[in-house]
Amino acid sequence: MVLDELSKDILKLLQSGHYCSPEISKIAKRLKKSPATILRRIRELEKEKIIKEYVAHVDPSKLGKGITAFVRIQMEYPKGRKISHEELVKEYVDYFKRLPEVQEIHIPLGTWDFLLKVKTKDLQDQYRFISEKLMPLGTIRRMESLVMMKTYQERTYVDVE
Repeated sequence: MVLDELSKDILKLLQSGHYCSPEISKIAKRLKKSPATILRRIRELEKEKIIKEYVAHVDPSKLGKGITAFVRIQMEYPKGRKISHEELVKEYVDYFKRLPEVQEIHIPLGTWDFLLKVKTKDLQDQYRFISEKLMPLGTIRRMESLVMMKTYQERTYVDVE
């Protein structure tokens, strides 16, 4: 399916979390509770930040983002600049958050400082992302990209048991 501007705009809004909401009546019917009870409980879960947002889960491959890669980064302290570890991490995280290719940002245990989950169109796009958006940072000591050949499961569901 070729996406026109309207379809793209709809997907952007749905993924932003501003226009997705649970169908209270269907949940109430399934759980045999009143809609008011379900709505009250959902509001409590939202207030406690257990429910963070409602979003549409979009298939990246259907939008031409067929490459998934995990990029491991080891940072280097900038020479001649006094900065704490926390401040440097915050700078990196703030920068990574602005990159549309970056789906997830993790701080792993071990020798790597960051693990990024990145979605790109193809290997050439992956190369462009690394060479134009990561390497110019100038404070990367070491980096490794793990390109996934196939993904069997990607989910946002969290077991509540």
